[in-house]
Amino acid sequence: MSLAKLLIRIIVVLFLIGAALLFALEVTTVRQSILDQMSANLETAITALGLVLQGTLLNDDKVLAETIVNAMFDGGFVSSVTLIDPDGQLLFQKVFHSTQQNVPGWLPSVIGMPPVKIEQELTDGWRMLGTLTLEGHSGYAYQHLWNAISRTGLALLAGLVVFTLVISLADSYTQIAV
Repeated sequence: MSLAKLLIRIIVVLFLIGAALLFALEVTTVRQSILDQMSANLETAITALGLVLQGTLLNDDKVLAETIVNAMFDGGFVSSVTLIDPDGQLLFQKVFHSTQQNVPGWLPSVIGMPPVKIEQELTDGWRMLGTLTLEGHSGYAYQHLWNAISRTGLALLAGLVVFTLVISLADSYTQIAV
């Protein structure tokens, strides 16, 4: 084996290792970014929902409270809403069951997304009205993660094709030169 072929093989192996590391880093970064975004969205949602529910709880209007909570599910990033009174009794709970439709079935088992859950106490001055809990929808997170993985994978594949062509040309050039 000539020195040129050995160098080409070493370069190819280093490129593949670098591409794999870049892909893993990208997936990890995107995953954390999605979790941070979901947490921020839930923080905003629980603050807004808590302010609105505070008035309905003070007026003991459970129908309006449930209507407001049902509107939360139109956004798609909330999987459950739970409201518990100060005595620990469940006032209401809404759970949205959905499967990931545009995501491969293997993705959740390979890349875990911990549930994003946020809790807030609802008060009127010093009086406790209840505890509100929101949980983020994992389907939303997996859909965004899959989109990022697909884009990154296609970019790396395109880079690999170009790299292979360049290496092939360099290899044929070294054979002609020898």
